[in-house]
Amino acid sequence: MNCPIFDTFRHSPNQIAYRTERSSVTYKQLRQKVSLLCSILKTKEINPNSIIMFEAKNTPETICFILALFRLGVWVFPINPKFPKTHQQALINQFDIDMFFDTKTIASLLESDLNLDINKSMPPIIPSSTKTIILSSGSTSAHKAIVHQLDSHFISAKSANKHLSFNSEKSWLLSLPLFHISGLSLIFRVLYSGGTLCIPTSNGNLSEHVSALNPTHVSAVASQCFSLLDKSKDFSFLDAILLGGGAANQSLLKDLVKRDLPLYYSYGLTESASQVCTSSKLTIESLTSPITCGQPLPHFKLKLSNTNEILIKGKSLLEGYLEQKNIIPAIDKKGWFHTGDVGFLKETGHLSIKTRVDSMFISGGENIYPEEIEAILNDFKEI
Repeated sequence: MNCPIFDTFRHSPNQIAYRTERSSVTYKQLRQKVSLLCSILKTKEINPNSIIMFEAKNTPETICFILALFRLGVWVFPINPKFPKTHQQALINQFDIDMFFDTKTIASLLESDLNLDINKSMPPIIPSSTKTIILSSGSTSAHKAIVHQLDSHFISAKSANKHLSFNSEKSWLLSLPLFHISGLSLIFRVLYSGGTLCIPTSNGNLSEHVSALNPTHVSAVASQCFSLLDKSKDFSFLDAILLGGGAANQSLLKDLVKRDLPLYYSYGLTESASQVCTSSKLTIESLTSPITCGQPLPHFKLKLSNTNEILIKGKSLLEGYLEQKNIIPAIDKKGWFHTGDVGFLKETGHLSIKTRVDSMFISGGENIYPEEIEAILNDFKEI
C-alpha cells in the first residue's frame, strides 16, 4: 500500500496535515513525528499482530500515535479515555490485550529527541497485518469489538471524499471521537486526499470550534448541531455538514437548511467502516417525511430482507467480531451483512431508516417504532 503521508510529503511537503487553534503541522513535519514514534515504539518490543489498546483522546499526539501503529503491523484498538480503570482492565482481560497506552504516556512519547533521517526512517504501512478494532456504539448494551482490515477504511474514504467533494484544498473538523468509526474515519479521508484535519484543543460546542478553525467539512450528530443555529455567526465557508449517528429530527434539519447550511444526511455503521448511504445536499423540498439518507455509495450494494431488515454488501465491510484473539465472521455465505436495522427503499433507490430490528414492539396489533415517536416529540420545541 502506498503511504498517503509519503505521497503528500513528496509532492507537497509544506501542505498542512493538521492544525489546531494555535499551531499547524505540515506533511513533512507529520512524517518526522510519525518516524520518531515508530522508532520509539520498536524499542518496546511491539510485534506485528499484537493488539495495542489505548486511550483515544482527540489530540494531535493521538493522531500521530495511530499513524505510527499502522506502520508496525499491529491491531489498533482505540477506546474511550473516560472509561474507568476497572472497565479498562475488564476490556484488557476480555480481549487478551498485548499492550496498553494511556493518554499521558502517548503525549510523552513525542517529547523524545532522536536524530532521524526523514527520507529513510519511516517504515511503510503493513496492510496485510494491520487491523483496527472498534467497540460498537449501537443500541445494545454489550460491546462488540469490530475488526476491519486497513484497506476497508481507505475504500470508504475514497467514496466519501468523492461524494462530498473533499480534496487536498479542503479541511475536515475532528468533531467526533477517535474511538468511534465516525471520528477515526476522518483520519483516512484526510490522508487519502492530502487535505487538512482541524483538531479543536479547547473546550466548546460545535459552533465555537467551527468558528475557531474554519473547516470546509464537518461531521456531526444531531445534538451537536443546535449550536449551529446561532445566526450571529457566519458559516458561509462550509462546504458540507455530514449528519449521522441516529434518527433525524426533522424540525432541526429544516431549521439548519433554512440557515443555508450545506447539510448531508447519512446512514452508516461501525461494521461498514462508516457511511453506507449519503444524501445529496438537503433542501426544504427534499425534507419529506420520512427523510431519506440517499442511495448507497459506489462501493456498496444494499437490499431489504422480507422483514425489511437492511442487508449490505461491499468492500469496506468488517472482517468480523473479535473474541479473545479470534475473528468471528459476521457476513453470510452470499456476502451480505445483516445490519439489524429496519428501513425501506423508495422507487429511486433512496433509503429511509425506521428502527432497529430489536427495538420494534407491537401494540394493539400494530408495529410500533420508537424512532417515529421520538421524531414526533422532537417537533415540539417545548420538549
